[in-house]
Amino acid sequence: MIEPASAGRERWSRRAYFPSTGVVDAAVRRFGAMAAGERLAGPSIVESSFTTVVIDPGATVERTTLGNLSIAPNG
Repeated sequence: MIEPASAGRERWSRRAYFPSTGVVDAAVRRFGAMAAGERLAGPSIVESSFTTVVIDPGATVERTTLGNLSIAPNG
């Protein structure tokens, strides 16, 4: 079941397919709930009401102090 970004939860997981690993449980995080400096390791998904950002296994994402997402492909 796909959870919409408006479901109200800040964290959950979802089954997702990645070519390098196959189907895995990916952490899902609400963009608006991420604090500046917070990091999330892939495989993961960051959702908002206007976009979805998929983070590959082995990569990391960090919310910057300016409110952007900075993705490091190899952690």
